[in-house]
Amino acid sequence: MAETVGLALGVVSLAGLFSAFFDAAERIRQLKGVRGDVKETVEVVDIETKRLIWIRDKYNMNQLKAAEPMLEVMMNHINKEIEAIISVIDKYTSRSLSEAQDKPRSSAREWTNPKALVRQVAWITKDKTEVAGRLSTLHGWVDSLWNLATSESEQLARKYFLRAEIVSASDNENLQSLESLDLDLYRDISKAARVKRLLMHSQETSTVNTSAHANRKYSEWAAEREVGNPAHFVPFESMQWQRSDDQDSGTEGLWSIGKCRLSASGQLDVPILVEWRSAFTDGGQSRSATEARLDGLHDLLHAMYTAEGGGPDLVSRSEARREVEFGVLECLGWTSRTSVNRDRLGLVFRLPTQKQHLRPPKTLHAVIELARQQKRDVPPLGYRFDMAFGVASAVANILAVGWRHRAVRSENMLSFENQSSRLFLVGFTYSRSDDASHEFSNLPQRPDWEHYRPLKADAREAEGGDGSEGRDAEGSAATDMYGLGVVLVEIGLWRTARSLGKDAVQFRTSRMREFLGQLAPRCGSIYCDVVRKCLDGHHWGSETLKENLADLLADLKSCHA
Repeated sequence: MAETVGLALGVVSLAGLFSAFFDAAERIRQLKGVRGDVKETVEVVDIETKRLIWIRDKYNMNQLKAAEPMLEVMMNHINKEIEAIISVIDKYTSRSLSEAQDKPRSSAREWTNPKALVRQVAWITKDKTEVAGRLSTLHGWVDSLWNLATSESEQLARKYFLRAEIVSASDNENLQSLESLDLDLYRDISKAARVKRLLMHSQETSTVNTSAHANRKYSEWAAEREVGNPAHFVPFESMQWQRSDDQDSGTEGLWSIGKCRLSASGQLDVPILVEWRSAFTDGGQSRSATEARLDGLHDLLHAMYTAEGGGPDLVSRSEARREVEFGVLECLGWTSRTSVNRDRLGLVFRLPTQKQHLRPPKTLHAVIELARQQKRDVPPLGYRFDMAFGVASAVANILAVGWRHRAVRSENMLSFENQSSRLFLVGFTYSRSDDASHEFSNLPQRPDWEHYRPLKADAREAEGGDGSEGRDAEGSAATDMYGLGVVLVEIGLWRTARSLGKDAVQFRTSRMREFLGQLAPRCGSIYCDVVRKCLDGHHWGSETLKENLADLLADLKSCHA
C-alpha cells in the first residue's frame, strides 16, 4: 500500500485528490431509494464531505501550503476508504456505481434511471462490519486532517456550524438516521438530532397552534393514552422539601429543593430541584393537553441532558459525552401542587451527586453579589473565561436546534459547590420553539428581568440609542443573545447587573457603554467584542445566526488569561 500511495503522490495533485473524493461521495449521494444500512452510510459520507469542503476551501485560499505533502498522504488514504465502501455498496445496487462512473452521462437525468435504484436487501454481517470499519477509519483520517489544518478555535466553530446546519436542514426521517449514528464517532450530531426531532414533535402537537391539524394531533394523542396517567408525572406527595432556618423551602418561589421517591424506578431519597411556574395562560386548555405539553417538555429537556442515559454525577462525565452541552440538569418529570386544577406547575430535576449532605445551589447572581458584599477576591480570569464559554455554548446549542430559552439571566444559572466553573441553566418553564405560533406564556413582567431584555425601539431612541441593542420580538434569538451579553458583562466585571445600575433603561444605554469601556482592559478586546456582538440584535437574524454563533464561540474559546 505504501508503494501505491507513493505513486499517487507523484501523479495526482492535492486539488485532484479532493475532487476524486467529492466525485465518489456524489456517486453515493445520488443513489435513489436508499434505506437501512445504505442510508446510514450515505449520512456518514455526507457529514465527512462537509468537513472536507472546509479544508478544501482553506487550501484554495493558499492557507495550507506548508502542510500540503502531509495533506496529500491523508487524502490518498481517505480516497482508498471511500472506494472500498463503494465496492461494497455495488453489491446492493441494480447497476454498479463503478459502471455508472465509467459510462459518460448525457445529462443529470441519467442518475434517476430506475436501474440505478438500491435494492432493498439487508446487508450481510460481513459487509456491514467491513463498511462500519472503513467509515470509522475514514472518519479518523478526516479528524487527523482537521487537526493538522485547523486551530482549536476553528475546529470548535466549524463543528458547531456543521452540526447546526445538518440538524436544521433534516426532516424527521433523516433526523432518525442521524440519531442512529455511531456514538463513538458522531455523538454530538446524534444528540442534537434527537433534541431537534423531539422539538419538531412538540411543535406538531402544540395546542397553541390553533390549526385543525394541530388540534387533531392532540385529540389523537389524548385518545391513545390512559386517562389520568401522564408519562412523566411525579406526585407532589412523593416530595419532601428541605428546611432552611426551620422553614419549609416552599413552593411559592421560582424553585425549591428537596428529595423524592421515584416509584417507577424504585429510587428513594432522590435529591431534586423543582422549578415552579403558574398555570399555562392559554384559555380553555384541557387537562390532557397540559399534561401532554409537560410530558413533551420533559422529553426535550432529558434529551438535552444526555443522548445515552448518563449517570447523575456530572463531574465524571467525559468531555466526549458533554460535547453538545445544553447546560441543563437531568429532567425527571413534572409535578403539580394540586392534581385537579394544575394551577401550580413544576419541572423536576435531579440534583448532581454530592459527597456530603444536600446543599442548595446558588444562582450566579447570588454568588457574585455575596462576593461583593463580603469583599471577596474576584475569581481568576481563566476561571471566568471558562464560565463564560460554558454558558455561551449552552445558549448557542439551544438556539441551534430552534429552541428559545427566553429568560437568559444570572438568576437562572445555578452553581454547585462541587461543579467548579460550570453553571446549569434553569428557567425553562417559559421556553418555547422559535415559531411564534407556539407561544406558551408571556414572561413575568418584573423590574429585575428588564436588565436582560433589549429595549423597545421607542425607549432606545429616547435614550439616544442607535437601535442596534436588540430586537423587539420577545422570543427571538436576539433576545436570548442580549441576555447572554449582559451575563457576560456580569462575569467579566464580577458585578451583578442591578449593582451596576438600578435604572434598567440607563443600564442598557448610556451605562452599558461605560461598562464596555471597563471590560476591555480587564478581559481583553476579544471578550469585549463578543459582548458587543451579543448586545447587537443585527447579528442574530435567521440567515446568519448559525455562522455568527460559531464565530462567537471560537472567539470566546480563544480568550486566555
